[in-house]
Amino acid sequence: MAEQVIVYTSDNCAPCDAVKEFLRRHDVPFEARNVTDNSEYLAELRDWNTLATPCIIVDGQRVRGFDRPRLTELLGLGATS
Repeated sequence: MAEQVIVYTSDNCAPCDAVKEFLRRHDVPFEARNVTDNSEYLAELRDWNTLATPCIIVDGQRVRGFDRPRLTELLGLGATS
């Protein structure tokens, strides 16, 4: 299981909600960072050379958007997830 999962989100972002639900369903602890209300989180997202949400960081590996196969791989969830 991943040691650190951070989900950069924004208000009214359906893919962000889908990522968070996916992680909850698989009992993956994560920290949600809403860039809409927090300029520090937005700056962190810029450091990853993106402004798009969701952006998921799994143990330092970036996943842009809700890329279920990539998240499944990085989180070690197996092919059936």
